[in-house]
Amino acid sequence: MSTAARPVTATIRAAGSVTLLPLPPGHDPALDHPRPDMELLVWETVSPLGGAQSWSYSVTEGDPPGWLSTTYVQVDCRAGNRHDAAARADAARQAICSLPWATSWPHGRVCRVVVEEGPFWLPDPDGAPRYVARYALTAHP
Repeated sequence: MSTAARPVTATIRAAGSVTLLPLPPGHDPALDHPRPDMELLVWETVSPLGGAQSWSYSVTEGDPPGWLSTTYVQVDCRAGNRHDAAARADAARQAICSLPWATSWPHGRVCRVVVEEGPFWLPDPDGAPRYVARYALTAHP
């Protein structure tokens, strides 16, 4: 068994190509794990409800950097009438707020979900029923 340290690399994927960047000796071990795709996790959580759209509008690094990150996500819920849109928004809120107990992966988990705003009534410009909510999801790799 060799005692030589193996080189550590960071993987960058863009436009179908993969680039490996060497990480310096003594780097933070949190960098060995990719940051979770919280936007995708929220979309996978709310899309089965039908009429729900989600996207992230900001991501911030926590403390320590590279270990905690907070993703800010907006979820819009639409339906044929205001009552059904509100019920869908509440179902989305319940599902998103349960993520800290319902999800984990080999090196991490959702640590906290904060309802930043909503769900609140915000009809589409054409008057179609819509409820909007914004969430802050903190996770570590």
